[in-house]
Amino acid sequence: MRARTAERGMTLTEVTIVFVLASLVMTGLITFYLNSQAVWMDGSAQAISQREATLVIEAISARARRADSTIVTPGTPYVQVHLRMPGSPPESTYSYWVAGDHRMHEGYLSGSLNVDRGPMLMSEVECFSAHADPALLHIDSLRVKSASGSQITLATAAALQNRGAH
Repeated sequence: MRARTAERGMTLTEVTIVFVLASLVMTGLITFYLNSQAVWMDGSAQAISQREATLVIEAISARARRADSTIVTPGTPYVQVHLRMPGSPPESTYSYWVAGDHRMHEGYLSGSLNVDRGPMLMSEVECFSAHADPALLHIDSLRVKSASGSQITLATAAALQNRGAH
């Protein structure tokens, strides 16, 4: 009989071990990819909501700097910031939040015309609070909820630079 000196091919055991190891590596790579994707989506949703909240704060602050007076109507289901602009006839802008709607709205008054421009942002607004003194508009809290559930809270104060310019 002749002895076998050169083996060709792989045994079933070797193929099984290679397959199991390859499966473990692929499972690890897929898990890493899916987790990375989820983190990226969460970060993107939070960044979008934060940018929207910043734009709302900037818009209200810019109007407050042009205003000569402000009235804040605080309340639990409803908060309104009313800014009176100097000029003839005087024009007013307002921003308001209604708890049931979960949106910040804006509008303006010119004479007897009252125009609601609709929501200022698409993210859900959980809380809005403000107060005013004769020289400043204080936005105490604008809390926005991102699509992923993260909360973003911003606050600011803006000086009424046209105060007394009737």
